[in-house]
Amino acid sequence: MHFNQLNYSLANEATDIELSHLEENTSKILCIAGSGSRFTPLLSKNPESIDVVDSSLQQLYMAELRYQCIKQLSYSEYLKILGYTICESAERLSIFKKIVLKKEIIIYFTDINTSWVQNGFLLIGSWEKKLQILRKIFYCFHFKNLTAVFQDNNKKKFPFYAWNLFCKLFLNEAVMGRFLYSGQSKYNRDLPLGQLLNSSFSNQIKSSQDLKSEFFMQLVFTGKLHPSAWPIETDEIVFNRSKESKTKVQFLQKNLTEINFGDYNFYSLSDVFSYLPDQLSQKIIDQIAASDVKSKTILRYFMYEPKLSYADFKFETIDNTLDSVPIYKIYLLERN
Repeated sequence: MHFNQLNYSLANEATDIELSHLEENTSKILCIAGSGSRFTPLLSKNPESIDVVDSSLQQLYMAELRYQCIKQLSYSEYLKILGYTICESAERLSIFKKIVLKKEIIIYFTDINTSWVQNGFLLIGSWEKKLQILRKIFYCFHFKNLTAVFQDNNKKKFPFYAWNLFCKLFLNEAVMGRFLYSGQSKYNRDLPLGQLLNSSFSNQIKSSQDLKSEFFMQLVFTGKLHPSAWPIETDEIVFNRSKESKTKVQFLQKNLTEINFGDYNFYSLSDVFSYLPDQLSQKIIDQIAASDVKSKTILRYFMYEPKLSYADFKFETIDNTLDSVPIYKIYLLERN
């Protein structure tokens, strides 16, 4: 099953958005674990507690590892073990052995999944690996080294015609839903997926002032990240504030049906509603709305946006150019 494995190991969503809407010293936060890169920067605002929730035990291992790297390592070691900066495999393994971790996490990353040792943890998730497969297939459409496009901010060298053809032939709903999400995705966007991806990425490349800062674009088209494109989890100030935070963090393996929605002041839910029945998603929204707790909720949608009512909330669409992925729809719900 798609969600019973390590799918995500990198920050494919810009936590800058959550961070900009989170108030200092917020009481309680609920965050979907994912790779852990969306919740760890929130520590820099020193909330009282964060519940990190996921149905996947492997994602919780990844999230808790990230958290412990922040708490126990130096900034330099943290960048090396994740893979943002280069080091020898022996050094990375030595850094890992310094971290005090639960036995089951150590076993998982030393006996079951050791692919991180050579280059770090950033690209070991199945989703990240599949993106790299798509990048290699796309290479056969243009045979160019696209690193120069992003490092030199040279938009004219990007193969727009090849990208258009690739989107038409490969990036349709059926192929992407099966390949990236093991058939567990739905689709209801206004445009066919290939057309949506073609226009979204092409427009962002053409409109971007500095392609070196385009995190997700570089990941998709080059497989490498220029330091100016590193996500907020690599910011040294955010790192140090997160290390110093007194936040109580719990890692909970639960389905969303087991969560007491309404208890939290801030919800970072990623795009989980895209994979739930609309009726269940609406039930969760209604539980948050029925609570007396003042709260904010960040929602994202990519391939499927459920038809939900947000009537009890102050509703705001967030400009998706603020996110690293240009195809997301992003909403802020406020319950006063």
